[in-house]
Amino acid sequence: MKTRFERKTPKSVKAPLKRTCGALVLSLFITSSIPQLGHAEELKDLLGRVQKLADEKNFPKALDELGWVQKDLQKRHGEQLKQFFPDQVKGFTGDKVQINSTLGFSQVERNYTEGERSVSLSLTGGSSAGGLGNLAQLGKFAAMAGGDSEQEAVRIQGKTGQIEGDAESGFTLSIFLDSGSVLKVSASSGISSEEITQFAQILKLEELDKYLRG
Repeated sequence: MKTRFERKTPKSVKAPLKRTCGALVLSLFITSSIPQLGHAEELKDLLGRVQKLADEKNFPKALDELGWVQKDLQKRHGEQLKQFFPDQVKGFTGDKVQINSTLGFSQVERNYTEGERSVSLSLTGGSSAGGLGNLAQLGKFAAMAGGDSEQEAVRIQGKTGQIEGDAESGFTLSIFLDSGSVLKVSASSGISSEEITQFAQILKLEELDKYLRG
C-alpha cells in the first residue's frame, strides 16, 4: 500500500543503477574465481592432490598442481634466505630484499646505501645450485689461477673470492660458495676493494653455504 509520501525512482536513474549493480556483481564473481596467493592452500594439501591425480593417471593436472607446489617452496626458500641479508652492514642501510625465481634458479638481491655511496649484495643459485654449480667451480679455478692482472683472488671466511674492477667504475667481489651458488658484492665508485672485502666479512657465509648445501 502506497502512502502519499512515497517517492518513485525515476526510470532515468533505474537503468544506470541496474548496470552498475550488474557490473559490481560480475566483478566480484571474476575476482573470486581467480586463485589468490594470499589464501594459499597448505603445502600438504597441494601434495596430497598431486598424489591423488598421479594415482588417477591424470598427469597433466598433476603437473599443474606440482607447479603450485614449486611456487610455494620457492617463496618459502626466498623468505629463508632473507636472514642472510642483514639490515645494517658497516654503516650501510639495506632496502627491500628482491627475490626472483625462474626455472629452478633463484636470485636474491638487496641494495645498501650510505649517503651517496651504494653497495649491492646478490646471491645467484638454485636447488643445490643445479647447473650453476659448474660455473661457480670454474669461477673459483679462474680466481685461483689469477691470469688476469685486473682481477685479484682473495679468501673470505675460508671461501674463494675474486675482486675485479677499479675505483672509478666500482669494484665487484664474487664469492664462490661450496654449494655452487655465487655471492656478489658490487660497489659504486669511490668505494675501495678493501671496503667491500670488509663488507663481506660481516656476512654469515658459512651458515648460508650450509643452508644452500641442504
